[in-house]
Amino acid sequence: GVIYAQKSEYKISNEYYSKLIRLYPDNAEGYFGLGKNLALLNEFESALENIFIAHRIYEHEKSEYVNDTKKIIGMIYQEMKKVNKEEDFNKIAKKMGIEIK
Repeated sequence: GVIYAQKSEYKISNEYYSKLIRLYPDNAEGYFGLGKNLALLNEFESALENIFIAHRIYEHEKSEYVNDTKKIIGMIYQEMKKVNKEEDFNKIAKKMGIEIK
């Protein structure tokens, strides 16, 4: 998935990340990679759901990668705010059990 993402072949990359999620649902990397790609494709709602899952896993693991998810969440928030979708952002956060400060 990483190689295809680096080549900007996000749809192919997403297939690999989706497979990783199916095979290893407790591994944050699949959700992180898929979420990041979806954000780059401007599919912010789906991106946000995946990044929130990765964020929760990283928090549980006490991983420093939680800082990466925070950055992407912030970027997605700014992009959704630009198109007046702040309410959608907040609904997804609530649905995913993420408290936004």
